Parts: sequence; structure tokens; C-alpha cells
Amino acid sequence: MNRNKLIAIFMVIAGIISIRSITTIGQENLPRTVKKNILKSEKSPPIRLKFDKKFKYAGSQSFILLDNSQVEQHYFVLADKQMNARRIYTVQFESFLPNYNLTYDYKITDKLNLAGNDYLVDFIAGNIQYALTNRPNSDTARRWTYLKEKNYKLPAEVVGRRFIRLLDESKRSEILIIYQEDVQNFKTTLAELDEVKNKEKLDKVFADIAKNSTDNFKVLEK
Repeated sequence: MNRNKLIAIFMVIAGIISIRSITTIGQENLPRTVKKNILKSEKSPPIRLKFDKKFKYAGSQSFILLDNSQVEQHYFVLADKQMNARRIYTVQFESFLPNYNLTYDYKITDKLNLAGNDYLVDFIAGNIQYALTNRPNSDTARRWTYLKEKNYKLPAEVVGRRFIRLLDESKRSEILIIYQEDVQNFKTTLAELDEVKNKEKLDKVFADIAKNSTDNFKVLEK
């Protein structure tokens, strides 16, 4: 992991900022359900995601993001008995409103194939309070606010990985599977990982995140 890539990752300290230039179709009234830890979406896209039983379904919310896009988020949380959230999956369905003639434009090159579809993948890191204070209307802050209202105790800092799938060639809608966990699970901090001398530790954290993020969910056959 070179220094430039590390700097790019920690630029998302504001709360996992999506790098994109902005279009889509609305997702109003699309039926999505969760049963036995399986999230089923009928369209945009049609998909079934199964999460490990250790993760509890914490609910969902829908909102208009930054006046230009429709977002629906679903949360699966692994927490201890004191409601300390240790690991979180967010499944986010997103599309820009019809009057915005814009498209998603990610600068991510790494890909992973899941059940026949390619997903862009990248590592992310962020300080939760920073996101809540400085970007209260972001999709990231909406996630943390929702979970706090559900009485989860959130970590100070998180590291994770995103799986991003653009739904068609028009690049007007997407699904994101966002995995995050408490950086303290690795007995470190973001500041410590940002130090050049800790490159070996950083690489180990990324390897563990890559494994943890894919071990606890799967895309089922339709």
C-alpha cells in the first residue's frame, strides 16, 4: 500500500465521501423486504443479500439526499450486550431525481465479481463525530444518526470497504454495500495507521477488512 493511496483513503475522514459527479431514475415505492436476515429487492436492482446471523437487522430509512437524489438505507449491526456497535453493514440504494441530468463517475479501478456482477471496491475510513458535526446532511451522517436513535453506541472511528455496483450503462443508479468496523477492533487508531512507519500494520488491517467484509454476507441466486 503506497503513501499516495493511504492519503487518498484518509481524505474520506469526513465520513466516507462518495467521489462522483452526479443522475438517475427515482426509486419511489420499490418493494424491499428483510426476512431471516435476507434483504430482498424486487428491482433497481433485483437482488437478494444474506447476512450472517451474528448481525442484527436494525431497520431502514429513506430520504432525499442533498436535494438531488433518493436514498434508501438498510442496516445490519453486530453489537455486544451493551449495544456497542462493532461491525456494521449498510445497503444503500441510490438514484438521482429525474430532473437532474447527471451521472455517477467513480475513480475506482479495483473490482470484485459477486454472483455474476462486477462491483467497484475500495477501502474507507472515517471519524464518526466529524461526519455528524461537519456533514450532518450527508448519507454517512444520516446512517450514524439513525443508529444512535436506535440506542446503538457508536465507535469513534471506523475502517471498512465499499462494494459499488452501477446498475446499467447509463450510470444513473447504484447499489452500495458498505462494511465498517470499529478501528479499535485492530487495537489501533486512524492517526496511527496514517504513519509511514506503520505500513505493515496498515496492510494487515486492510487484509483483515477485505476478509471480514466478504465473509459475513453473500449474494444469493435470484
